[in-house]
Amino acid sequence: MVLAFGSICAKKLQHSLFELDAAPTMDQIPQRLRCHPLTGNLKGVYAIDLAHPFRLLFKPYSDDELLRREDGSVDLSKVSAIEIVDIRDYH
Repeated sequence: MVLAFGSICAKKLQHSLFELDAAPTMDQIPQRLRCHPLTGNLKGVYAIDLAHPFRLLFKPYSDDELLRREDGSVDLSKVSAIEIVDIRDYH
C-alpha cells in the first residue's frame, strides 16, 4: 500500500478498512469517513475519502432486491457486506 499510494494514504486506507469491517451495516459506517454514493458511470458504487486525491470505492456485496426500498434506493441498514471495487482518483 505504501509503494502504491504513499504512507499517509496507506495509513488512512488501513484505518478505513478496519472501520468498515467494524460497522455491522452500511448505515453504521462512521460519518467521519464521509461515505457517499457516486453517480454517472459509477452509479451503485460508494466512496470514502482517503488522502487527497484517492478514494476507496466499494459497493454492496449483494444487489439483491431485498436490499432495495420501494423507491429503488439501497436500504443501507440491510447491507451487511461490501465488495471493494477500487482505490483511485475518480475526479
